[in-house]
Amino acid sequence: MRAILVCPFFNEKAKSILGKLSPEVVGDYARLKAAVLQEFKLSANVYLERFNTCRRDSDETYVAFSSKLKGLLGYYLDSRRVTTFEKLSELLVCDRIKSALSEGCLRYVLSIESATTNGWLPLRELTEAIDRYLAAHTGTNDKPKAFAVGQALAPRPSGFSIPPPRPPVPRPAVPRANVGTTFVGRGGGHQVVPNSATLLWMWGS
Repeated sequence: MRAILVCPFFNEKAKSILGKLSPEVVGDYARLKAAVLQEFKLSANVYLERFNTCRRDSDETYVAFSSKLKGLLGYYLDSRRVTTFEKLSELLVCDRIKSALSEGCLRYVLSIESATTNGWLPLRELTEAIDRYLAAHTGTNDKPKAFAVGQALAPRPSGFSIPPPRPPVPRPAVPRANVGTTFVGRGGGHQVVPNSATLLWMWGS
């Protein structure tokens, strides 16, 4: 009955697909839905994008708008084969993580997910795949890095040189000659009076 009710709402392309299907498929809602979606080639990411970007028309009621959102979300969950609340929670977390990845890392994750049955990686497998990617892509240029045993270090760029160490600054020597004037005091004692150069050196040190 549902298959018969939805057929009048098909657009021209969907109606052309409907004419190619057998009466058994047209009469079965699940098979009809799968056949039409396969012809339109709508992926899970398309459903999610349409759900996130869906806007209410000015002449559209909120009842109709909510029904449209619910239908898009249902198509997305069906395409991801989510049937339990636990899987729904995990899917939401995985989608949130993937939205924060770089372009290169996201391409890597999507290439792995394309080979899975459900079209997405469980949370643990997703995070492990991301960690492996980040371990092989160091730096900020998102380019892969590979190393081998005994690999020589990369040569320094041309024009690069290490400046020589600076020589130590010599400390001024204590003037030995003409240190001062020697006077003979009373009783035959000697006394050295420093001259002006010696005093300047002593004060400067």
